[in-house]
Amino acid sequence: MSLGARNSRIFALEKIIATSSTTLLSMASHLPKAEEPERVFSGKGRWNQVHSVLEAKNLMNHLFNLASSSRCLLRDKELFIVFML
Repeated sequence: MSLGARNSRIFALEKIIATSSTTLLSMASHLPKAEEPERVFSGKGRWNQVHSVLEAKNLMNHLFNLASSSRCLLRDKELFIVFML
C-alpha cells in the first residue's frame, strides 16, 4: 500500500472513530431522560446492566430483530384479516 493510500485510509478511519465517539456521547446524554419512565416501574435503570459498547451493540441488534419480526407478524395478520373480509 502506498504512503498516500495509507495516510488516506488512516484519516478515513480516524474520521469514523470521531463520528462514532460523537454519536455515543450524544446517545449517552439522552440516557437519563430515557430511563426516567423505566425507573418509575422498576426503580433501577436497565442500562446500568450494560458494561461495554459491545454489549450495547448486541442489545440493540436484539431489539431491532425483535421489532422487525414483530412488524412482520403484524403485517401477516393484517393481510390475513384483509383477505378474509
